[in-house]
Amino acid sequence: ASWKDLRAALSGFPDVSPPPALANCDDGELDGDLRLERTAAGAERVALAGNLAQEPEPETRWAGTLRLADFKCALEGTAEALRLDRGLLTVAGPAWHLRRAAGHWGSLAWTGEASWQPPAAQPLHFSVAVDALSAPELERLFQPVLGLRASLLDRTLAFRKTPLPAWLAARHWDGRVTAGALSVAGYRFTKLAAHILWTGDSIDVAQVEAGQSGGRILGRASVYLGGSAPRYRLRGVVDALEWEDHGSVDGEFDLSAAGFGDDLRDSIRCSGQLSARRLELLAETLEQVALGFDYDASRTEQRLRLSGVEAEDAGTPMLGSGGSAGDGRWHADLAASTLNLKFSGTFL
Repeated sequence: ASWKDLRAALSGFPDVSPPPALANCDDGELDGDLRLERTAAGAERVALAGNLAQEPEPETRWAGTLRLADFKCALEGTAEALRLDRGLLTVAGPAWHLRRAAGHWGSLAWTGEASWQPPAAQPLHFSVAVDALSAPELERLFQPVLGLRASLLDRTLAFRKTPLPAWLAARHWDGRVTAGALSVAGYRFTKLAAHILWTGDSIDVAQVEAGQSGGRILGRASVYLGGSAPRYRLRGVVDALEWEDHGSVDGEFDLSAAGFGDDLRDSIRCSGQLSARRLELLAETLEQVALGFDYDASRTEQRLRLSGVEAEDAGTPMLGSGGSAGDGRWHADLAASTLNLKFSGTFL
């Protein structure tokens, strides 16, 4: 049956609403078992009140299991509708569960499931897997909500606290996303796994993990949508990342940024510590390497600063510092009583 035709028919009954899971869908095909049941609501409350003679008010609810195909469903705050190629939907009153689902969203092909149960305070749960994620495509798809307060008028009247749209204030999502690959800012990460908690204008990525350069990056991220531009933060650790052919690096970091595209790149700030048991740099072998770093893209010169650099060369302790000179290159100087070493390289 055509969902478009069925929905048009239901609109002729003012007291009948479509099943909640399909309320934002305007097209698609369905078949299976779908029933509109009338139940005696409030009977228990009436009995407790001792008024057994009063008839409870009837309620209607949907129940059944449907096979869905070629559905198009709107997601508030996004640039494109979600395409559901196929899925199995179970409905029990306001509660619903979508299983064995697959579809497209923009250029992203996905599989997964989703469910919701009353009361209203319960989050919508979902699990989604995609082959590859692209940061520019995600930014495009979420542009309406990411740029919700980025208009000229909102920036001009930034001193006024405007309320959130009702749909965003009510948003409560709890989901897990996995991807075979993630492309962001020229980097490619593998085996992404993230646990996302979206409440109102705050997105908490309670756990995120991805592969990079033979190692792993693990941490916790957040996105805040309440300002004139989205603000991002990622705090985490790097574990056994291979630095080109120089050796394996561990560390921890705190990264923040704001805005979109080039603005986002130019707002990055990141600080932390790195360490390595052994690094092969040119003809030198450094051991027990440790350093602190501070990167600020808004600085016109010396965007990168290295501090507290420590290392051993053939058992000789060395100390140093370094950074960048605004030319896309970094440098580090190490010294001991009888030895001075200078290193340099390019970013990325």
